Amino acid sequence: MSELYDDLRCCPLYDGIDRQEYELLIEKSRRVRVRAGECIFDIGDPAEEIYLITEGCVSFQYHALSGKRVTLGLADPYMVIGDMELLDPTPRKSRAFVIQNCSLIVTDKHAFLALCRRCPVIYERLLKIYSRRLQYAARTMLLKNDEQLLCSILLNLAKRFGCDDGKGIEIQLPLSQEELASYLGTPRQRLNRMLGEFKRQGWIDVSYSKITLLNVEAMELLLEVDE
Repeated sequence: MSELYDDLRCCPLYDGIDRQEYELLIEKSRRVRVRAGECIFDIGDPAEEIYLITEGCVSFQYHALSGKRVTLGLADPYMVIGDMELLDPTPRKSRAFVIQNCSLIVTDKHAFLALCRRCPVIYERLLKIYSRRLQYAARTMLLKNDEQLLCSILLNLAKRFGCDDGKGIEIQLPLSQEELASYLGTPRQRLNRMLGEFKRQGWIDVSYSKITLLNVEAMELLLEVDE
């Protein structure tokens, strides 16, 4: 129980709630480990649980009408996933695909919703999370082309998963070019051409599945859009 308690306390969504509330949550929670390449839940699954990531990384995917797989975003440690369908009871609308071995705390939906009713601050924090997601989506819509979108994605990944290796910021995430192309919503061949052009300009270095940002300032400059 103490291990679950320590991890739950690290989650910003649950920050500051009473010890008794944590204990009630833990009674309806369990630890689950999921390996890379597996799904936590899939499109159409019933929404019966909420998940707190304590280790690893998860991508959210859906299939467009064309049949193409599209990545909607990534979730990393101490982010909660699977929450939206609990507030609006519907089947899962996306697939949660593990790209880095995950450890999760899985909580029954009724226990989570009961906590929200007892602690309305949880609802307020969820609204802030959804607001940030909408703001990011709105900024993305202002981008004019795939090059700007790729810059935005790489800068975001570097901020969340980057480490200074002495020559630049290395994105320490095992994201394949196929997965990155899915995130960008473009064919892999198009992604390869853009990565090659960024490399020729000295903005990035690409080695196998690793991408290192060498000129963050130039990439940020590309993101400037007209008012």
